[in-house]
Amino acid sequence: KPRGQVVCANLLEMNPWDEKQQFGVRGHFINQSPEKAIAENIDAFKKFDIVVATEIHDKPMLQLSNFCYKHNIAFVLIRIHGLLGYIHWSMKEHCIEETHPSDEDVTDVYLHEDQLRIFPEYAKFVQSFDFKQIRKDPH
Repeated sequence: KPRGQVVCANLLEMNPWDEKQQFGVRGHFINQSPEKAIAENIDAFKKFDIVVATEIHDKPMLQLSNFCYKHNIAFVLIRIHGLLGYIHWSMKEHCIEETHPSDEDVTDVYLHEDQLRIFPEYAKFVQSFDFKQIRKDPH
């Protein structure tokens, strides 16, 4: 079997799509040389939310990375050479919540608006606090 097919099946196995809940991961692989796929039909990558590429170099890699960035698609490039590996992640914005704030100031927790839209129950819970009244001394 082609490597892309096997890797795709393994990745989908971790978070299978649940049609009833409309939740999980769906994926596809392209069984073609990356250079040929990029040169002949780069628009085919528009249907993906994330593109994982291996062993592409130079011009095709830059072309695909720029295309994904322009269309707000996460791009992950993975290269492995024996015991050495390289991972390059590229996307316009990736929100990360700091879960380990400094010991000195535990009041700085920022939630991105998109996170609150995805979890309305959490948004309601957060909005139930009057943060202006919370003391800054340790609890």
